[in-house]
Amino acid sequence: MIDTDAISLALIARFKEKWPVQLWEEYGWFSDDYLLIINPHWLRFSPPPPVIHYTLASIYIAILVTGCFGNIMVLYMYCRSV
Repeated sequence: MIDTDAISLALIARFKEKWPVQLWEEYGWFSDDYLLIINPHWLRFSPPPPVIHYTLASIYIAILVTGCFGNIMVLYMYCRSV
């Protein structure tokens, strides 16, 4: 029989090696109990490189700026036509 608790604890230990868990605990973002709630399937994946986060943030900022500019243009055109 497979000992799922041992596998989960091994995955949590591997997760703590790859992610900056100590930093998160210092900021109070979570405790070790939080890792026990996460499905072990998700703990198997390695962390993405930081460039992925920066790329997504850049895309989100571009969408934000475009949306805000578009809304400002609509308000401007509405106010000019009234």
